[in-house]
Amino acid sequence: MKYQGEQNREKNERQAAEIQLLTEELKHLKEELNSRSEELKCQEEEYNKKNEGLAAEILLLIDEKNHLKDEFNNLSNEAQRSKVAAQEALNRFLEESKHQADVIKQKEEENKRMAEELESSKNTAGQAVEETKHVKDMFQKMFRRACDYNIPTITGKEQSKEIIEASSKYGFNDLKLDAEAFYIYNTNLTVETVVDELAYAESFSLEVLKQVAIDFIVKDIEAVLESSSYDQLSKELMKEITRAVLESNKNRQHNEE
Repeated sequence: MKYQGEQNREKNERQAAEIQLLTEELKHLKEELNSRSEELKCQEEEYNKKNEGLAAEILLLIDEKNHLKDEFNNLSNEAQRSKVAAQEALNRFLEESKHQADVIKQKEEENKRMAEELESSKNTAGQAVEETKHVKDMFQKMFRRACDYNIPTITGKEQSKEIIEASSKYGFNDLKLDAEAFYIYNTNLTVETVVDELAYAESFSLEVLKQVAIDFIVKDIEAVLESSSYDQLSKELMKEITRAVLESNKNRQHNEE
């Protein structure tokens, strides 16, 4: 009995020791399990954070994709509209070019017709010029003969004036010189009339009458300057009178010396 009790006690001690060992192992496993749980929890949190970050990035990518898709659609629509507008512009340009080509062709035909008409007109004008020249020559000869016949009988200033003006118009310079001589012969220059005569000489290029009038003005310059008609002279005539007065004074001083 005693022996059996010891055996039971030893057995119980062994079992207790085993239980103690198992308890410690279980405690150690529990600690490891808790540690592992903490690690898994941390990993899970980190994984969740990564997933949240990835989800946010995915959402951003989706938004960017949608934005790019919208931009692509807008660009496609704009490109389509531009293509349509370009085609319409090209069609208008082709139509306008065709119209311009038709207009140019029409203008070329008109220019060709006008050139033909102009050439015909030139020929007609040339004939007309020849005829006009012939008529003018005949008229000049007739006018010259009439004037030559009447010059010896010119006795008045007005008749000389008529011949001067007609000769200037038709280019009879010799006849104009003869008539100018009769005009000067029948003209009595005075302070009141010299300015008008000078202006008349300037109008018809009567150089002799012009010089006679300027010489008269130089001799009585003060009286002429007081006349109301002097201011009506052209600047060129006033300059010539001034030069003539200065030249006259210079010659007078030279003679006095």
